[in-house]
Amino acid sequence: MKPFIINKLGVDISIGPVICIESIHPHFVRDLVNSGVNILAIITNDSWYDNTSGPYQHYMIAAARAIESRRFVVRCANSGISGFITPTGKTLSIAPQYSRAVLSANVPLLDANDITFYHLVGDLFPYLMMLLVVVFVVISILNKKRKANIK
Repeated sequence: MKPFIINKLGVDISIGPVICIESIHPHFVRDLVNSGVNILAIITNDSWYDNTSGPYQHYMIAAARAIESRRFVVRCANSGISGFITPTGKTLSIAPQYSRAVLSANVPLLDANDITFYHLVGDLFPYLMMLLVVVFVVISILNKKRKANIK
């Protein structure tokens, strides 16, 4: 997905469009942020969750994307939870599930070049930790076999 560019009073605003379930994939949002977006806009249809905790979880995932990308998130959900989320995960304003509302908030433009550690290295850290676990398991198995051979 490519950023959506708007020129407002001579200033280019780069908006990262995230459609529905794409918001649960951090690598997708990471690619958008690395392309230089100022703001993330999540547009979603949460009606299929109905009256479950799904819309709340989906909203909290949007907050996680705001934190990990250090970007404001503007979230619009039909029959779900809409709102404005700060880069620290705080909600500026919110419209609850199944409500008709108009939300408005001043969202400052942040430097598109300001990226987090996660956006620099991606999922490298979790992969390294998984590799470390595998190494320790192999070492443990080899130690047990060595001890069994000594007896």
